[in-house]
Parts: sequence; C-alpha cells; structure tokens
Amino acid sequence: LEHCLMIASDGSEVYAWGRNQCGQLGFGTVKGCDSPQAIHGFSEIRRVAAGEDFSAAVTNTGVLYTWGSSDSGKLGHGSSMTGGSVQVPRQVKGFIGMTQVNCGVQHTAVIDSYGKLFTFGAGWFGRLGHGDMSNQSSPKAVESIGGSEF
Repeated sequence: LEHCLMIASDGSEVYAWGRNQCGQLGFGTVKGCDSPQAIHGFSEIRRVAAGEDFSAAVTNTGVLYTWGSSDSGKLGHGSSMTGGSVQVPRQVKGFIGMTQVNCGVQHTAVIDSYGKLFTFGAGWFGRLGHGDMSNQSSPKAVESIGGSEF
C-alpha cells in the first residue's frame, strides 16, 4: 500500500497521506501528500482502512464511507460505479449499522452490529467468500459461515 489513514484520538478527524493517484486520500484531488492532512466532510469516525488505491471508514453511528478507485466494485456503490474514481468520501447508500471495516488489495469486508459479514469488490480466487469468483459492486452477505458471528 502506498497511502496511510489515521483517526484522531477523539475520532473527530481522519488524516491521510501518501500516494493519491485515484483520490484515495479523500481530498478531492489526485495530488499526493507527504504529511498527514485532515479529510474534510465527516467526523466521529470509529474505523478506517486502506486498500491498494482506495479507502474506507465507518462512523460511530455505523455509516460506511468509501473513496478512491472504484474498479471491480470495491467501493460498494453499485454497478454504475465499477470504474473511475471517487475523490472524496461517499456514503455507501442504504447500508448502515457497520462496526468494522477492512480493505484488501481490491476488495472490502465489513461487519454489522449483528456480527454479519459483508464483502464486495474483486472476487478473484473466491476471496469474497460467496462460493464463486464473481465481482460484487454492492455489499453482499457472506452466507457460508454457518451462522458464526464476528
């Protein structure tokens, strides 16, 4: 990974720095940054995660935001957003109650307040856990865990 994210100790701000070729720093540009700078537009952040060329955050109220490259649907914004980029944090619509987020190279995994796991993005090698290798452009529940909660 070539960028970093950090949450202020009180959760009031998210800071980003590093490479920014797809807007993964969330500043509204593709210009890189060599020191931590605040991302504007949201606050009360619980978790952040950095993927290869995209980022994600979950607020204290369980709202999921993603930004950066939207290739393979890894931002979770639906089939109309499977290419190009989102250069500022954008809420994943209709998807609330999240408590955890993690980004892989080309995919995202989130856990909701009931312990249910959802994944989206590149399905190569079966990494999304849906029993196939299809890409998912919207969050989809992983059903094969046998009722386990996280």
